[in-house]
Amino acid sequence: MGTRRTTGNADMTRVLIEGLLGYQSATGAFRSTVETAPGLRHQDETSAITAQVCLVLLRPGLASRSAPLRRALDAGLSFIESCASPSGDGWFHLHPPRETAPPPDLQTTALCWLALLQAGRRTPEAGGLELGRVIRDTRVKAPSPEHPEWAPADLCRSWQHETVPRNPVDLVSNIHLAACRALTGLALEPSAAEAIIRASAGHASVGRSLQEVSPFTPDPAEIELALEQAVRAGQTALLPALKAARRDGHGRQDRLARRPADRPLRCDPGGWPLWRAPPLQLARWLYDLSYGERPEPRPLQPCL
Repeated sequence: MGTRRTTGNADMTRVLIEGLLGYQSATGAFRSTVETAPGLRHQDETSAITAQVCLVLLRPGLASRSAPLRRALDAGLSFIESCASPSGDGWFHLHPPRETAPPPDLQTTALCWLALLQAGRRTPEAGGLELGRVIRDTRVKAPSPEHPEWAPADLCRSWQHETVPRNPVDLVSNIHLAACRALTGLALEPSAAEAIIRASAGHASVGRSLQEVSPFTPDPAEIELALEQAVRAGQTALLPALKAARRDGHGRQDRLARRPADRPLRCDPGGWPLWRAPPLQLARWLYDLSYGERPEPRPLQPCL
């Protein structure tokens, strides 16, 4: 029985690796699908999705599995670097910047920094300096009527300029930023940590409550996955938030369903466009299967 299960996992791992590599384009990006309106889909290459794939591949026991995966990781990181803001202000664009590009957002910026820091492509010192500037540009200094009740001062808005219409405080973006803070030595204010803990659970279904706390997030499983990543990066202040989110069970359901490829992973405020990313779900499934091969001490939960 044990031998059959091991052989089955090895076969599945090989299939998942081949599938994952098939989604990587010549630019190094891992392709996603963007739906701009119901039924209108096309392929897209974004730094945010690519960064999340790279973050999974960087976990112990994955990127070192094979030379093709190491090359894929290196190419993905180079694509992320190509999306840095040309002004050198610490921000990252969703796509390689051009004159008509929309402004960079906090979630994309935090994910790109997180991947580059964990890969050693950026130093904690550089991250602390540049992310400190991003935080100063977006930090909520005092609550206002435009911000939801759950979001106090010290969390960060989604875009750099206050003049951007509807500049929301996004829960998952602030979780990713908290992970970056852990890697760069930037303190997470207690009020911000408490707000994240309060907002991280109770999302029984996709709906208004989820859009209120995380308008870039179409599925509540992404809250738990972001918290796992932050705790893994050393942001222990968010461990209570992770425990609370796990009680909802959305991350476990995603894992038991073998990471559905068509599950929505990202949206813009208002719900559209909507991104799906089969390569990210494949990478997550690949990591699920690697549990028995991770270096000791292994965490208690397979998803960590």
